[in-house]
Amino acid sequence: MMDKVFFYLYPDIDRPVYEHCSLSLAEGLISHGFTVKGNREYWWDHAKSNFTIPYGDYDEDSDYTFVSANYLIAKGDLPYIHTNTISVLIDDVDGRFTFSHTNICTKFNIVLKCHYLQRDKVNFAKNVYPWSFGLTERIIRSISFKESKALKNEVGVSYRVGYNFRSIFVNTMLRYKNPAVSFFTSLNCQAGDKKSYWYQTFFRHDEDYFRFHNEYKYGLAVGGDAIVNFLPFAHGNRAIDKLSRFVSRRVAFFFMKLDFFRRFVFVYQFDSWRFWELMVSRSLPISACCDDWGFIYPVMPLSNEHYIGIKRNEIKTFPKKINTLTDHQLKKISQTGHQFALDHYSPRAVAARFLSIAKNNQ
Repeated sequence: MMDKVFFYLYPDIDRPVYEHCSLSLAEGLISHGFTVKGNREYWWDHAKSNFTIPYGDYDEDSDYTFVSANYLIAKGDLPYIHTNTISVLIDDVDGRFTFSHTNICTKFNIVLKCHYLQRDKVNFAKNVYPWSFGLTERIIRSISFKESKALKNEVGVSYRVGYNFRSIFVNTMLRYKNPAVSFFTSLNCQAGDKKSYWYQTFFRHDEDYFRFHNEYKYGLAVGGDAIVNFLPFAHGNRAIDKLSRFVSRRVAFFFMKLDFFRRFVFVYQFDSWRFWELMVSRSLPISACCDDWGFIYPVMPLSNEHYIGIKRNEIKTFPKKINTLTDHQLKKISQTGHQFALDHYSPRAVAARFLSIAKNNQ
């Protein structure tokens, strides 16, 4: 009998919602011999001229049933899931508190949680596992390539949302001016074609963006919001959450400037596509040190072995650290990080990791 997988994705086909983690898992599971279907057609792959996840009726004998967080947000309720299948929630949405912090986790056999923080581990149910954005086949095709053109000795910076944690890093680099900073501003794509990658990624991951990050020696991979950990957040009360986050972000921005108070700051929503994209690009990622800041990935990248990691006590002076690295050290970090990302965060590797988790839950 052929292995089957079903995905419940964001249901509105007329709105571009990027289901990155579902796509990466689907691509990987297909490479492991699974047949994949979903509640809608998703991700037109121009290289293969088909949808990675075709539309189909739900099979009650599906081995795994995945439910994206975007589906739950849109529907406000669980879909039909047969009791014989292994049910999986992909909790990859933004926010300080997500589905992994709620009782809805008890409705699933497995919960894959992105932005998994060490400080939250004690509050999670045993079926909640650290997860990550990782890579897709299209990202690897688009950004992972070799060319002879010399890299500019600058830091490439690109972003859609102005997170305060990234701003702290950018301000430090602008103050030091060595290495220089170059910002990505070219977004000339049209959103009309619903099968374009530009549209399907909800206006991210433009081809010019991939070229940009293959022109610079370094790339800033920092994401997330820095907040202080002593202001109240109310689960489900959006007004209180919004006010607390507003105040907390501004206090954190001030605390980050002071060595003593920096210990009270933590960062949530830290994972980013850019971190993994830069690992497989020609640029060397600069990011917050995962261990020092309490970020947890399924397979931990090592600071200064796979990427340039910045600790709390280095925030104000980290450009000096970068400038002390020799070309040999930089090349070694780049090559090691590149292989690490392909070995552990390619779609096939992501799917293998999920299958191992599922096997241990049977």
